[in-house]
Amino acid sequence: MQNYCVLDIETVVGKWRYFPRGFNLLMVGLKTTEGPLGEDAYDCFRSEKEEIERLIGFLEGYRGVVVTYNGTRFDVPVLEWYADGFLGRTLPVFEHYDIMARLTKKVRKLVGLDTVARLTLGQGKTPWDSKRNAVIWEEDPDRLIAYNRTDLDITAELFERILQGEPLRTEAGPVFLAPPFA
Repeated sequence: MQNYCVLDIETVVGKWRYFPRGFNLLMVGLKTTEGPLGEDAYDCFRSEKEEIERLIGFLEGYRGVVVTYNGTRFDVPVLEWYADGFLGRTLPVFEHYDIMARLTKKVRKLVGLDTVARLTLGQGKTPWDSKRNAVIWEEDPDRLIAYNRTDLDITAELFERILQGEPLRTEAGPVFLAPPFA
């Protein structure tokens, strides 16, 4: 079995011309498939310095693949900015596998997680207005955590298909992606 975890962040929507510093990190969700009994385990890292240190501590010792959907263009730059700003450190990722980046390279256009999930798994993302992230985080953080967990689960299911040599479905048709270390 491939050793991997799935990472997804939630932010306050910012202005792209200030990216990544214009996007305030609220939380980082992490799903690992290495619980004590082999079960899935979830963790939530808040945007405080101590939590970013805890996340970096996990990543420093992690030798598996960190899987994201749009991580190259969004999650990783935001996390790098926070790691540098809070701790003066780089984000230690042993191996990063960005499903969206690889799909985009194959079909030559951006394909959102909701589209791939609907066409491949028969279920889309949870309907969500990311402009309300800050309010929801303030009033009901468990709701944002649940939304993030759904994205983690969808991304993990897509990655499992990749590992098994099964196609992901896009509007352009089925797409086979090479697994990591292939």
